[in-house]
Amino acid sequence: MKPIPAPVSAPVSTHRAGRRWLAVLRLCIGWLLAALLRWRWPRRGFAPCRARTQAACVQAGAALADCARHWRKKPRWVEQQVLYLATHLKSCRVIADTFNKIHGKRATVSKTWVHEFCRRRAAVLVLLRRGARGKPPAAVPVRSAWSLDLSLLQCTGG
Repeated sequence: MKPIPAPVSAPVSTHRAGRRWLAVLRLCIGWLLAALLRWRWPRRGFAPCRARTQAACVQAGAALADCARHWRKKPRWVEQQVLYLATHLKSCRVIADTFNKIHGKRATVSKTWVHEFCRRRAAVLVLLRRGARGKPPAAVPVRSAWSLDLSLLQCTGG
C-alpha cells in the first residue's frame, strides 16, 4: 500500500504581517518621541488671546501682558529702512527678504509685518514713490568720476 500524502497547505505569507508590525512599531516610537519632546521642551510664550488688535485684546478680557509681545514696536530706523525699500520694491516678500539680508544680525522683519506696515503707510508710500520716480539723477562733478577699462585692449597710440 502506498502511504497517503499529507494535505499540502498554502504557505503563510509573513511578509505582510512583518510590514504591519513594523508600521505599528514606527507609530509607537513616533508617539513616544513626540511625548518625550513635548515633556522636555514645552512651548513657551503661548498667548491665549488671539485678538487682531491690542484694543480687541483688552475688550476680550485677556491680560495685556499675554498680548503685549505681539504688538512690540519696531525701532524707528527699521520703519524708515522698510519705507525706503518699499519705495523701490513692490512685493512684501522681497522687501522682507532684502531687509533681513542687510540687517539680519540686528533686526528682522516678517512678511506679515511688512504687509501691515505698508498698508498703514499707503499714502506716504504713494508720495515717496512718486517723488522717487520724478527725481533727476544726482549731479556728478566734472572730472571726479574715475573709470576702469576692462577690455584688455592695448592702445596703439600709447
